Amino acid sequence: GGVQGRLRERPGRAAPAEAGLSAELLLEHELQHLASRIARQFILLNRNQRGDFITRQVLSDAMRRHEQSDTNLGETLIEQQQPAREFFLLERGQVKLARYSPDGNEKIIDLIAPGGTFAEAIMFAKQPAYPVSAVAITPSRVLCFGAQAYIEILRGSTEACFAVMAQMSRRLHMHIAEIDRLTLHSATFRVVCYLLDQVPSTHLGVPEVKLDTPKHVIAARLSITPETLSRSFAKLTRDGLIEVHDNAITLTDVDRLRRLAQGESP
Repeated sequence: GGVQGRLRERPGRAAPAEAGLSAELLLEHELQHLASRIARQFILLNRNQRGDFITRQVLSDAMRRHEQSDTNLGETLIEQQQPAREFFLLERGQVKLARYSPDGNEKIIDLIAPGGTFAEAIMFAKQPAYPVSAVAITPSRVLCFGAQAYIEILRGSTEACFAVMAQMSRRLHMHIAEIDRLTLHSATFRVVCYLLDQVPSTHLGVPEVKLDTPKHVIAARLSITPETLSRSFAKLTRDGLIEVHDNAITLTDVDRLRRLAQGESP
């Protein structure tokens, strides 16, 4: 089961380096194509002042050779406790990361959007095994990178290591904030935070949130029932904070929503 063993090798496109262009242009080309944090980590290696040819070659190989898999709705990419040999980049679609109890209860840990990566942190364990299952919640395409190539890149660049540590630190703080929301705050508070998380910080005007994720998945991510999610939407609508139009939600009073997310009483 899972993506391991059935991903097909993707030898890669004709790369700019093969046409005699610089390694810098190769990395820019790959960065634009993958649009991912991992590519940004790779580009840090390219800026290493040592200019080590061997590490540059490892980098080029890692970026040009990867595997891809197109998955259907509900298809499992990796399974909890499966030996971990790759990490993944989501090129399109949406994937949920979830843990399952022995009796089948599900807890959604994260929702991965295009450009997001998952399973890279587990590569550092002595006997790595995936701590979660990854399931496509829409038809999706994932790119798979071998763990060894990733580790070689980190061994060759202190800057890349610091970039990875910074990313892990951000995720740690994100999970601490989530524990705070789940244990100390109401369902409506969680819904407000979720809606605000969907709005870019640079957005101007009245933002509209497209609910591309099924509502029952959003509810599970927030550890509430679908009925509670609907009631929270209704309350926020009555309070004049949002307007719901099928799968689109207009945030009519972003400033007040942000104050609620900061702990102000409704």
